[in-house]
Amino acid sequence: MQINVFFKTDPDPTPDQMTALETEIGSWTDQVESVTFISKEEGLEEMRETYKDRPEIFENLTRNPLPNKLVVALVDPCWWTR
Repeated sequence: MQINVFFKTDPDPTPDQMTALETEIGSWTDQVESVTFISKEEGLEEMRETYKDRPEIFENLTRNPLPNKLVVALVDPCWWTR
């Protein structure tokens, strides 16, 4: 099971803040298998790839609307429901 943690703050978290949070969550080794930082730029590229057959979706974008996120993979998906 993966959990996406989105950061909807203004301004965006600094790289140091994101690294600190990624490290903190990653240290919960009994519950967390991995933590991956996805920048808003990477997220937009993933979205462009997913919807490459629908370029009109992106025609009117004047800025990147996506937030930075952490993708957290849990060791035991049942842990989340406890």
